[in-house]
Amino acid sequence: MKPARLLFTFLCLTLPTLGWAELHSHGGWEVCACKAHLGEGFPLDPDADHAGNGRKYARDREIDVRHVKLELEPDFDAKSLSGVATLTFSPIANPLKQLRLDAVDLRISQVESSQPIEAWDSAKTSLMVTFAGAIPADQEAWVKVTYSAEPRDGWFFRTEAMGYPKGDDHFWTQGEPEKHRHWFPGYDYPNERFTSEVFCTVPKGMTVVSNGRLIEEGTIGDRTRFHWKQEQEHVNYLISVVGGYFNKLEAKHGDLPLAFLTTPSEFAVAANSFRDTPDILGFLEKETGVKFPWAKYYSVCVADFVAGGMENTSVTTLTANTLFSTESENLRTSHRLDAHEATHQWFGDLLTCKDWANIWLNEGFATYFTHLYDEHKFGTEEMRYRLSLDAQGILSNSDVKPIVWRGYNDPFEQFDYRAYPKGSWVLHMLRSQLGPELFRKCITNYIERNRNRNVVTHDL
Repeated sequence: MKPARLLFTFLCLTLPTLGWAELHSHGGWEVCACKAHLGEGFPLDPDADHAGNGRKYARDREIDVRHVKLELEPDFDAKSLSGVATLTFSPIANPLKQLRLDAVDLRISQVESSQPIEAWDSAKTSLMVTFAGAIPADQEAWVKVTYSAEPRDGWFFRTEAMGYPKGDDHFWTQGEPEKHRHWFPGYDYPNERFTSEVFCTVPKGMTVVSNGRLIEEGTIGDRTRFHWKQEQEHVNYLISVVGGYFNKLEAKHGDLPLAFLTTPSEFAVAANSFRDTPDILGFLEKETGVKFPWAKYYSVCVADFVAGGMENTSVTTLTANTLFSTESENLRTSHRLDAHEATHQWFGDLLTCKDWANIWLNEGFATYFTHLYDEHKFGTEEMRYRLSLDAQGILSNSDVKPIVWRGYNDPFEQFDYRAYPKGSWVLHMLRSQLGPELFRKCITNYIERNRNRNVVTHDL
């Protein structure tokens, strides 16, 4: 492993990273949600640049978040949200007098805690809770925040009143890179892992899907309450809540429950985009040597999603634009987007980049394993064709930033060709040097050594 690691580090850190022309999700590489917002304004992380030299490192962790519980009630007419967020945590290393949570434009009405609170203050981008006495290191505590919001980001409504088809009302969330702070207070950075659960109450007839297992579905008057629980740790941006009027296709991959959901108006063509999912999961299990790591795998198509898809833990969100009719199947396919997002369930979810400088560990793997699935499905020439498209674009640009780059201002800047095709090509070069079998064993070892952890390039 040591020679391979040295080779890999050399390739990552010294080879020039060249530009390329982005291809859409039915052509070249499959973009995840962040890439669609590249260049948009983003409130900079106040904790990211500790040295003041413009280099971004992982945020310092003062607390270990153990569990996040969200109790949510959306209002489709007002396009607003009422919520209660409970965070269970313990201070790391030092006693904690003040707790800072990310919270953008939330109307906070009450803050409670297992510890006496001296004061709390809600600013535009944060909630600061000051305790009457410092909480000792490693002592478990909780804070419970009652709030409401009209989210400008992170949570999106699509309703008939907004011009969408009758009977298709729904909402969806999008967290990556740091957007969940717009609809619940929390630790909104990827270097913290915790379990989570969601209680969401919606009008009767609607459904809600979220991470993990469905614990309970119950009626409360003319509304239905769904309780989902994610029992394995994951990071904040991978929390997902999608609700509304949906139809569902179901299947199994071994004992693993699979489902594909669309709004009623799109359901007639749903099966076309779902048909490769079981084969993709089987291929990825064989290629990684690691069984699918979550309780289920659902994919949900929503209106106006910000890109091709988003790999939320056990429940991927997809653009409705991926759907296609049988008549157009010689021109359209969903298998590459499906493979990309499914790969993230291992690389991105089970193993998650510790900071945005290492995002290629998520996106490079997803891009390359999509190419490997092309080889599995269509043969080696198809994989070579896809790699050549990436290479042509890479060689057409003079950008020489390295694949791990800390000089960015906005996390969205990291979701570019360095993360996707450059990362994919680095993995392809490593596989070519080691050979497919040794490469596969190395990848299995990488996953098993780092499962349920945050990773940086050195870990690979």
